[in-house]
Amino acid sequence: IVDCPRDADNPEKLIEIIDYTMENAKSICKGGIAYAADIDFEKNHTFKDVEKAVKDAIASGSIMVHYQPIYSVDKECYISAEALARLHDEKLGWIAPDVFIGIAEKSGLIIELGEIILHKVCRFIKESDLKKTTIEYIEVNVSSLQLMQSGFADRMMEIMKQYDVEASQINIEITETAMMTSYAVVSDNLIKIEDYNIPISLDDYGSGYANINYLNSMPFKYIKLDRDMIWAAFKKQKARITLEYTIKMLNALNLQIIAEGVETEEMRDELIRFGCHYLQGWFYSMAVPEEVFKAMIED
Repeated sequence: IVDCPRDADNPEKLIEIIDYTMENAKSICKGGIAYAADIDFEKNHTFKDVEKAVKDAIASGSIMVHYQPIYSVDKECYISAEALARLHDEKLGWIAPDVFIGIAEKSGLIIELGEIILHKVCRFIKESDLKKTTIEYIEVNVSSLQLMQSGFADRMMEIMKQYDVEASQINIEITETAMMTSYAVVSDNLIKIEDYNIPISLDDYGSGYANINYLNSMPFKYIKLDRDMIWAAFKKQKARITLEYTIKMLNALNLQIIAEGVETEEMRDELIRFGCHYLQGWFYSMAVPEEVFKAMIED
């Protein structure tokens, strides 16, 4: 119910209210009546502004990719890095990844955005000649919407071949929540990606959605332990025991374990003692631009 002109004094405002209410009907007032006066439209403005920023970045190719290095306990050097998208808008400034990635997923822009990021990562691998460094592969995050696209694996390979990037040089990283969206469809895509010999990581393991069946049935090579799970282990004894035995189980399954959120020397030492193979976090480095990352690897 819109009270005009109190809630909307022009046609454009009225249409905006109707659009917002239609898009968010279930969360606003499922099975009831929604009053425009009770709705916080500031969130809608933020959504629209960020959505426009993402669209502009896609059109201009201005989305940036930063790299957070991953340290190998065995080789005692950086052997990979996670590619992380960064977005700066003239009007909004720096937009947090959690914000613009979430909005890109809700609006469907993540499919095009993800492809642009893969292009940028492949170009970086080729131009930096990473084969001559200690970096074996780059992790690329893939959303559930991308995995649900017909021909996604084939399109990935097309892009990689365009830059002469080998399958082993890219690692696909998916979250546990992606596995929950459409298990059969996602499973088919992951199996095809495995057929191309592209390694796959399960991200955020232990974030609350964990399903042991994923470990038994999906072709994961790497398991990334959720940052919050690790931080909790250094605050509470029960969480510490849970983490220690989770790592023991993953090792028994012959899975490679990456610990995220490593921030202190104590965390590093304990995670190595528990049996983690790789470490990632601010103790080593934050995510940095291409040139900074290249300099780190050269050093």
